[in-house]
Amino acid sequence: MADWSGTGEPYAQSFARLCEGAAEPLLDAIEAARGVPAAGRFLDVGTGAGTVAAAAARRGYTAQGVDAEASMVDAARRRHPSLPLTVAALPALPFRDGSFDAVAASFVLNHVADPLKSAGELARVAAPGGAVAITVWPWGPSPLRPLWEASLARSGAAAYPADSQSTEPDILRTPDGLAALLGAVGLAKIRATAVSWTFVISPADLWIGVAGGVATIGGIHQSLEDDSRTALHRAYLEETRLRIDDDGLLRFPHTAVLAVGVRAD
Repeated sequence: MADWSGTGEPYAQSFARLCEGAAEPLLDAIEAARGVPAAGRFLDVGTGAGTVAAAAARRGYTAQGVDAEASMVDAARRRHPSLPLTVAALPALPFRDGSFDAVAASFVLNHVADPLKSAGELARVAAPGGAVAITVWPWGPSPLRPLWEASLARSGAAAYPADSQSTEPDILRTPDGLAALLGAVGLAKIRATAVSWTFVISPADLWIGVAGGVATIGGIHQSLEDDSRTALHRAYLEETRLRIDDDGLLRFPHTAVLAVGVRAD
């Protein structure tokens, strides 16, 4: 399990923008599953920078968000001061059964210790006829991994960890597997698919996440001595110069697994 302590602001300025790519498809899936326009109470679990909750509010929901990490909630409050945001974590949300017409967990279940129990908690707080939508990263290496591997190799500061994934896909990280998880917690009318987008960011903004300790590469950066951190940053700048487009931005195609289900009446 990654340590997200104190990473709220650097995450909001960097990797949160990666996760934004799945927000609108997730909300579209919820509306299609419910069969009604956006309305009612909406809960964004693992809200991070508040992206999904804010997008839901713009569509017409009465939205709120929770996150297990206090610094994430603080960062989200700075960006979305009108949203109710609080610290809470799966698999024990502080809400009564059936409290929400729509529940979202975007890139959350791939971070929890017990995905089945956590999915059951999402279903518990959904109202009868309400929708639960989940996104996870698919099985396989991240499209960002080659950049991190090359930067570390060029710097000589450290090596990127060997891929710990088995040769067999993690079933949770496939459409069929995520659909089965929602079915196992009693949801119906389940639909699962893959959604794709391109993550666009400047090298400077992406480095904010690294320097702030976000994700595996951020953890590696935090573990280094000052001279090795400097070497890594220099190598990163050299590597990103090879990858930027004419506008000075980096572009990384990404895919997520999206599943949505409805709590039975």
